[in-house]
Amino acid sequence: MVYSNGTGIYFDPDTRMEIRKFVQEPFTPNRADMETEPSISQTQTFLSRGLVGLCTSRLVAGSSMVYQTAERLG
Repeated sequence: MVYSNGTGIYFDPDTRMEIRKFVQEPFTPNRADMETEPSISQTQTFLSRGLVGLCTSRLVAGSSMVYQTAERLG
């Protein structure tokens, strides 16, 4: 899956993840710099099980990506 801020995410089979918040400021789609995120964004997720892999461009100042995981009792 690819977010509009350019972040790519891979999900392992049997993964359960909730995207609790994703907001991004408007940006111009005809941009020249593809190495940097196009505008400020905030992502909050909760990973209850499974595995994800992330690949993102350089985030701009003010952006945040929070991936919370479930604690295992054992």
